[in-house]
Amino acid sequence: MSGLLFAVFLVFGFSAMGASFDASTPEGGDFDTVFFYTPAEAARKAASYTADEVSAAILAHWTYDLAFPSSYGFFCASAWAFGLRLLAGGARPARFGFVAVPIAGALFDLGENAAVSGLLAAAPNAACVGPLAVLASGFTLAKWIFVVPAFGGALCLPAVGFIAAAARRRRPAGA
Repeated sequence: MSGLLFAVFLVFGFSAMGASFDASTPEGGDFDTVFFYTPAEAARKAASYTADEVSAAILAHWTYDLAFPSSYGFFCASAWAFGLRLLAGGARPARFGFVAVPIAGALFDLGENAAVSGLLAAAPNAACVGPLAVLASGFTLAKWIFVVPAFGGALCLPAVGFIAAAARRRRPAGA
């Protein structure tokens, strides 16, 4: 089910999300696809947006970019849980605590959306720009630290789990 939800978003929502961000992001103003930027760079990026771009970017963050981390977070967490269950093989409990990795990635992505939206709305003159720029920068870095292994684990853990399950089935009963 999580794979279907993620696939539906990729087919119907991902290109619309990209187009929405392309239309509302000035040159050098991208937040979401950059691995790291300093708080000063975040404030500079936010100040480069026009009022119309701010409105469009905030809308994109709370529509498409709310659905995206929700769908990939659900997919990655499900894939991790499935792979961890396969790896455990029933002989010992699965270590489902590791599912916190993809959940953290999605939550940090949502935190980034909130911080960037606040930063865009406040820029360039509000006193809260500095703290919001720190939050945006920190959430973005934390997002990538967890999202990269979340997707890697979503692909690798089920595959390794299937291999481990096949190896257990091939072992003689007394070995």
